[in-house]
Amino acid sequence: MAAIADDHAWWLKPLADIEAELAATAGGLAKTEANARLARYGPNLFRDHRQQPVLLQFLSRFKNPLVIILLVASAISAFTGEAANFVIISSIILLEQDRSCTRSCWKPMKCCSRRRCRSRR
Repeated sequence: MAAIADDHAWWLKPLADIEAELAATAGGLAKTEANARLARYGPNLFRDHRQQPVLLQFLSRFKNPLVIILLVASAISAFTGEAANFVIISSIILLEQDRSCTRSCWKPMKCCSRRRCRSRR
């Protein structure tokens, strides 16, 4: 089986040429060719997406430049003795990051588990 060259516009080639290059027909692959490709490349399976632990997902939210600026402002407030500003800024950052992580970390896991259950029925 010869692969179609990347430098050519394969979509402009005649269908017969593409079928010949891929050793296929309009009806699909021959059984022997399908078995040979299965042995060579393995089965065509979807792999489950491996999710990061929730703690790492939560901590990754602090890479946002705006959050970093607010954390620096909070630290400066703490060092200058402005405890109220420190508490307010830190609370806002933590509450927003918690809300954001909860929305994106927990709901997809529930959704994915429901989808798997439906597909197994």
